[in-house]
Amino acid sequence: MTLMTKIHVLPMKELIQPELLVNADVVVYDVLLATSSILFLLNKNYRPIIAVENAQEAMRLKEQKYREALLIGEENGDPIESFMYPDPEIFDSVSSSQMSIFCTTNGTRAIQAAKHAKNLWVGSISNNNVLASHLKTEGAKSIVLIAAGNVGRMSLEDMLGAGHFIDHYKQLGTVELTDSARIAFGLYQQTKDEEGWTLFNSETHRLLTDKGFKGATRYVLDHINQLDIVAKYDKSIGTIDIVSRKVR
Repeated sequence: MTLMTKIHVLPMKELIQPELLVNADVVVYDVLLATSSILFLLNKNYRPIIAVENAQEAMRLKEQKYREALLIGEENGDPIESFMYPDPEIFDSVSSSQMSIFCTTNGTRAIQAAKHAKNLWVGSISNNNVLASHLKTEGAKSIVLIAAGNVGRMSLEDMLGAGHFIDHYKQLGTVELTDSARIAFGLYQQTKDEEGWTLFNSETHRLLTDKGFKGATRYVLDHINQLDIVAKYDKSIGTIDIVSRKVR
């Protein structure tokens, strides 16, 4: 008998217990902006990406090991001196691969906290369709969706990102949802027909607007299911890169 896939949602990164993830396929969501930006950057050939906890670690790695890497990041929504801001609108595609070191307040810290999972994937509303299909093909039995949140608080957009993934996965077959997964899926079902899925009312959108990046939310929303890539964290070398690309 084929075992049913079970999906669980952690509504903030502070709830991560690494020892409980070692047998799970884990997907991290920081829809505005970290995981979305990572996917856009990879698609534009800024790869591979090293996700670190803070600017100090990013600068240490650049100085000691990856001198040609591009520094990208923010701290509490603010730009960091000598770092590119992780707004996907501002990056043009490059012809040859450009390694980058990436740090954010929530998303990259969630990735670091979950890096010992059986498999660790980068998720967003921009690639949930191909990611769900990929995990189904891979035969994932236990999937944990981590909504990175905002420094100890839930984030609307990350829970919606998890709910969006669940919607796609449910279309591929029977699935068992934990209570938290049901909440995320129910939230998505209630808001999916609204303009912007209410993301324009989120705390993070207001923060980005206050910081001068009000177009970032619209940019992400304009690319729902438009990135045909699957990105995975390679724990043997500590980088994130594309492992699958769907050809349209």
